[in-house]
Amino acid sequence: ALYNVDYASTMASFYRKVNSTQTTVGWYSTGSDIISGANLIHEFYTHETRNPVYILVDTSLKNDSSFQIKAYMGAPFGIKDKDKLKSHGTIFTPIPVRIVTYDEEKSAIDLFQGGKFSKNFQVKPPGELDQVQVALDKLLFMLKHLTAYIDDILSGKKLSDPKIGRMLMNLINTVPRVDAKDLENMVNTSMNDLLMIQYLSQAVKAQLVLNEKLTST
Repeated sequence: ALYNVDYASTMASFYRKVNSTQTTVGWYSTGSDIISGANLIHEFYTHETRNPVYILVDTSLKNDSSFQIKAYMGAPFGIKDKDKLKSHGTIFTPIPVRIVTYDEEKSAIDLFQGGKFSKNFQVKPPGELDQVQVALDKLLFMLKHLTAYIDDILSGKKLSDPKIGRMLMNLINTVPRVDAKDLENMVNTSMNDLLMIQYLSQAVKAQLVLNEKLTST
């Protein structure tokens, strides 16, 4: 494995000038196995952060046609030399990986996923009302699935899971207690505001087109 230490340090310093609040937490490589020389690279990043994380991303798409992401923490092993006070090597211990995304990122991924169903693999961002409709359809589907799951537990068809029960209880506690009529008024008010914004944007667009035609003639 070839690694340019000076280049990495220079680029990291440039990046910190633009993103002063972000810090280095580790490094990554692609492939199905840990690369040769990973212990040397990992040792370099121990000077950048206390416990660097090594991310291994398998981009071959061989296993279930999806990215396989693994994470490791390095720990020194062997007997330290008395003269050099240094271990003989680094052993990588796997650690759990959990992918967390922002809502905006998930919306973009869902939009890109829709392109695989079109003939030309092209997608068009939906309008605001279409996005509301899609969100409501997903919410209705999840509520139906959840209701069916609870009915199966109450009827004895499935065994109850305490972990899922606690998650549902936390979910219910996060829902604000609002009267049905007040909630309907809030939704209608928001919908009216959305329709008004859409109407005004279309009116402004039509006025700009008309002004352009008048000035060009």
